[in-house]
Amino acid sequence: MKYINTLCIVLLFISAMTYATAQDKSASTQSQEASFNTEISFDYDSGVPTKLTFDVKTARKKVWLGVSLYPASFKDALREGDHQQIELNGETLGKMVKVGKKFSGGTFEAAVWGKKVMKSECKIEDCYWCAKNGFHLDELLAYKSGVLSLTH
Repeated sequence: MKYINTLCIVLLFISAMTYATAQDKSASTQSQEASFNTEISFDYDSGVPTKLTFDVKTARKKVWLGVSLYPASFKDALREGDHQQIELNGETLGKMVKVGKKFSGGTFEAAVWGKKVMKSECKIEDCYWCAKNGFHLDELLAYKSGVLSLTH
């Protein structure tokens, strides 16, 4: 059963990924409760992506920004990806995430979540995220994905 839960989570994220240039077009899902814009910054000389900046707009007092970075070729999104969860408070929030050379040519996913479920309250049997972090994020409000392509 634990493998089915993990597989469902992986398939949800991977199936939503679209390989598109993040500056121009990215896979995107927005809701009335939250939306966000994404900007990729590059090193001028090398063309390597250096950071992602997120401008999140929401009417909720508290949301969580989940950001996952993946190398160009990966086999296991859960273990090879860099997964970050950032708690945001307020109506308009800006957050920056460093990218680094490891993820050049790779992909990213970002989501705004409305709820943080602690492991003690989790109803998912053998939840991967709760086992790893002590919580998982729920209530997807907005989603984007894109490619961290080199500019040279």
